[in-house]
Amino acid sequence: MKPYDLFNKIINFKYRKTGKDLDWGIEVDDIEQKIRVLFKGSCSKLDWFFNFLFMIFPTVIGGCPYWFSVGWWAAWESSKKLILHSILNCMYYCPDYKVEVCGYSFGGAIAQICGIEIFEATGIKPNLVTFGSPKPLFSFFTKLKAKRCFNNIEQYSHWNDIVTWCPPLIGYHNIKNIRIGKFDLKGLFNPKKYHQIYSNESLYK
Repeated sequence: MKPYDLFNKIINFKYRKTGKDLDWGIEVDDIEQKIRVLFKGSCSKLDWFFNFLFMIFPTVIGGCPYWFSVGWWAAWESSKKLILHSILNCMYYCPDYKVEVCGYSFGGAIAQICGIEIFEATGIKPNLVTFGSPKPLFSFFTKLKAKRCFNNIEQYSHWNDIVTWCPPLIGYHNIKNIRIGKFDLKGLFNPKKYHQIYSNESLYK
């Protein structure tokens, strides 16, 4: 599936809402032989509240220490058991299918944490695809540890998408940014355009 098609799927997917307003879903794609886990962007006041909780939360997953922004971690933790159970159930019935974790914006931050949890729980490295994701990881060491949890990583971030630069503080990271488009300082102040631009096919050529 092309990146712009996947972005449109993330935008239009029919999600479940559980825990602390976390919107997520699972699609079993028999054509591509993938178990696709999808997370929606911010769509509630609680989502936006979590977006601004930049404080650092230390946790241990599979015996390995990680540091996350507390807001996105809290959103994930609220539905973690249900989501992991659903993923493991799909993996049981489709053992030869690859797992792909995907998300847009807020959902991109959650997707990174989810992928780490999948690896630490199963030893299987999922693929990761995000669009316009903020930076949920703290410290370069957390970034390195997170990177080893994934098979293939595609994190698309437009140069002018201000969300991808947030939190705008030293020490915060995505796992692997693929910068697309052209930088324009004025564009950073137009999130209505550049944070929603990822369906543009020409960006990926």
